[in-house]
Amino acid sequence: MEKHTPALSIIIPVYNVEEYLRQCLDSILAQDCPEGFEYEVLLADDGSTDCSGVICDEYADAYGNVRVFHRENGGLSAARNTGIEAAQGEYLQFVDSDDWLEPGALQAIAASLKGEPDVLFVNVNRYLNGECTGKSNYEPSLLADGYEGFVDGYIRRYALNGQAQCLIVRRAVVEQTGLRFHEGILHEDMEWTPLVICAARSAAVLPEPVYAYRLARAGSIMAGLNEKAMARRQHSCEEAALVLVRAAAHQQTPRSDCLLRAAGLVLSQALKYAEKQSGGALRVLAQTVGSDELLKQAAANMPRRIRLCTRLLGLAGGTRLYRRVWGD
Repeated sequence: MEKHTPALSIIIPVYNVEEYLRQCLDSILAQDCPEGFEYEVLLADDGSTDCSGVICDEYADAYGNVRVFHRENGGLSAARNTGIEAAQGEYLQFVDSDDWLEPGALQAIAASLKGEPDVLFVNVNRYLNGECTGKSNYEPSLLADGYEGFVDGYIRRYALNGQAQCLIVRRAVVEQTGLRFHEGILHEDMEWTPLVICAARSAAVLPEPVYAYRLARAGSIMAGLNEKAMARRQHSCEEAALVLVRAAAHQQTPRSDCLLRAAGLVLSQALKYAEKQSGGALRVLAQTVGSDELLKQAAANMPRRIRLCTRLLGLAGGTRLYRRVWGD
């Protein structure tokens, strides 16, 4: 029997989600797809210590389009990269193992990919305790000025969701540029998304929400942010900002400007985490930025209100002003 290249590789990192994994997989495998639209599901079991790995094997045995890769624990980025390297589909989609796809999602995605964009922006419904509380805001009007106009306005004019789950990307774009998720950091999506957008040359928007995102799951990466966790997130944002500034040096306008704005946005997130820590972390970060030429470039591209506050950090009352402008 002739083996066809799947249209879509759905990459799912899995770590200790036995309570949610079946819902995730069933929501995908129960989809009705158009004739000729084939997809594969790649499960990267990231060293789970519960029954998640067993569940992965069960589905791989039952479905010919499901493959599982058991690996030592390396974090979300490493698990996603395992999926990228194994993928055979024309497009890559990232689904978290505690989320799910809405009914009709693959029908809508297949229709939107007919124009063969480099990137398809999809919207997510956000669920809290089983109730939909809102959705992301990608609209076709974002591309009204063409793709170059969108890149020029990204972050500067548009407040867009940076989640990797909101992007379906052509695998050739990822392979040709060598793009991978930054391993060992958090907030990897804030680095990944701008890099993908600036590597692409065309896009389409699927305004209908097709992805279901679960908020506030106990045991999730975002749960229980103590001071140590905030420090790790701060340093992750600093690393991501450095990567984006370096990448900007290899691009031309408007992509270089886009990546610098993204670096500024990520650095402002680092400031937010530093402000929430004790021991003068915010002032230390301001000093670090002042002594690092790359971080200075990121700081110069932060939102204006945050730049104002960083200038005042060395003055009496600077931290109080920062809190008032930042809002928490």
